[in-house]
Amino acid sequence: MRFSFLPTEVKFFDYFDQASKNLLEGAVILRNLLDDFHDIEEVQAQIIEIEHRGDFIVHEVTNLLPKTLITPIDSDEIQRLIFAIDDSLDTLHAAIMRLSIYQVTDIKKPARRLAVLIVEGATELSFALKGLRDKSTYG
Repeated sequence: MRFSFLPTEVKFFDYFDQASKNLLEGAVILRNLLDDFHDIEEVQAQIIEIEHRGDFIVHEVTNLLPKTLITPIDSDEIQRLIFAIDDSLDTLHAAIMRLSIYQVTDIKKPARRLAVLIVEGATELSFALKGLRDKSTYG
């Protein structure tokens, strides 16, 4: 165990975990919707709630960054990462909203496969972000 005179703020890792779980939840909602297309209004309400949680996480991170003397990774990288996760969640939100706006009801097999890949990607991202917490994995 290493000792440091200047402790780093580890709360960022908690925010990464929250953001990636939130993204994964949104991806699963999209996949489930495309597998069994019904009750679009309920799905819209769910994705809006998830998207608001994502915005809250971004807000918390951007407020914490200027107050933190030592960050676990570069502060610009923290900001890019949290914004990229939020942008991905915003894209899922937009896709679900467009399905409703354009009254899409016939979901093709490639769209379902893409939704599965999105869930797989969000799952891998969640695992990768958990790995950031263990400094021994990256030097």
